Amino acid sequence: MANDLKVVSGVIFTDPAHITGGHVDLDFATNTVTGDGTVYPAGQDAETIGPNTAFASEPCKVVSLRWIRTGQVDGNFNLTDFYNDVDRRKSIRIYWDAPPGGGIHEISYMFMGYAGREK
Repeated sequence: MANDLKVVSGVIFTDPAHITGGHVDLDFATNTVTGDGTVYPAGQDAETIGPNTAFASEPCKVVSLRWIRTGQVDGNFNLTDFYNDVDRRKSIRIYWDAPPGGGIHEISYMFMGYAGREK
């Protein structure tokens, strides 16, 4: 498992009650979320390549809005993330916030790095 490449990707579907704001915690080992959204199982909108472990060091990341509702909105759409653990290898919390009149339905993500020994 030394220096195995690991990729964790998927789409977060926000719960209908939380399209204007919420958060999820994403576990890198299992590619699952808890909180105000869900991720479909592997083969649909989530994929994990590599071992079912934490990353060996902080992974490269992309977190982006995928499907939003706009209309008569007054304000900004916000998407923020913070690692839950000090070494930034195990999980991340993703927050979203839509202005009045807007909504965030889907958030896409991809994390890539090494699993196994420290890189």
